[in-house]
Amino acid sequence: MLGLLLLTISAVGALGHWYGKSRATLDAEYLEALVRRDQASEERVAALRRQLVDAELARSVDQQAAESLRVTITALRDEIAELREEAALYRNMLDPGATVAQLRIADFELTATASAGQYHYHLLLTRSDVAGDPVRGLVELQIAGVSTAGGQRRQRSLSLKEVADVSAYPLPYRFRYFQGVAGIMTLPADFEPTKVLIKLIPAGRRADAVRREFEWRPEPG
Repeated sequence: MLGLLLLTISAVGALGHWYGKSRATLDAEYLEALVRRDQASEERVAALRRQLVDAELARSVDQQAAESLRVTITALRDEIAELREEAALYRNMLDPGATVAQLRIADFELTATASAGQYHYHLLLTRSDVAGDPVRGLVELQIAGVSTAGGQRRQRSLSLKEVADVSAYPLPYRFRYFQGVAGIMTLPADFEPTKVLIKLIPAGRRADAVRREFEWRPEPG
């Protein structure tokens, strides 16, 4: 009986170890698949953008065909954003050091539009503890740069409220897994942006603010 009991305990332990190892391997493989899909979509967007530029320069396609290419590029960008959000979520789930809830400014993207000084922006917020209650708080976004008004160059910072149509500022956030914040900003003609400064202010007296800087590097529209 004692031998049988020890054999059963060993079998259960081995089965638990095998299951945990298999689950971690599957999650890691799925994350790698998401990254590969992201890269493939990026390559497809780049190829379509080159095709669109060549077509417009050569004037060998009509307006409808060019618009179709733009629609395809926009759809692929949306797919890339979704893939990156899902990949960020899985990275947090697989992070062995994520033992307590921690807010993260995962990514910030800018895309130029057809209008001068106008840009699409997309901010991605995530957390390390996906099993906890929803987190909430406020987001402050500042664009640092140089003002050339009056022929003089001086440092200047613009808040998102000054360059975008937002219903409330600072921006409120509330999510359990991740949240995207997107919109359009229009910069003054006499302003040269250099950096984007983002600050998360979690609700609660003991919660520390989260800060991150991004270089001003918009993607072509």
